[in-house]
Amino acid sequence: MKRYLCILWLTLSLPAMAGIRPSPQTPPDSKTITLAWDANTEVDLAGYNLYRSAAPGGPYTKIQSLALVTTTTVFNLSNGYHYFVLTATNTAGLESAYSNEVMWKVSIPPAPPKNLKPLIQQLISVLKDFLEELP
Repeated sequence: MKRYLCILWLTLSLPAMAGIRPSPQTPPDSKTITLAWDANTEVDLAGYNLYRSAAPGGPYTKIQSLALVTTTTVFNLSNGYHYFVLTATNTAGLESAYSNEVMWKVSIPPAPPKNLKPLIQQLISVLKDFLEELP
């Protein structure tokens, strides 16, 4: 009698996340961004993971693990472009595909130098000396 071994391989996954978007209250070019999304409706939803990249399309680095919330805020962003995606996780530890990507640009000019008055006074003095030496 021949025996056959049959292996059934199942892949379980969560559907991809719905749209992630900047909150309307986030001012443009801010070093802080509040992101919002629609709640995942899976009954075994455990939470969300937020990822960021410096380049469109990744690679992404996980920056926050979140509970059952629909907004989060990211603080102290550096100047430049930031790309964010979100995933959902379930109670079995599975993670969904990435959501859509949100691009955020921070372009805050550097603060003006402090204590310019002594430098300007020195520059004026040098210019006066130079002009006095002219024929």
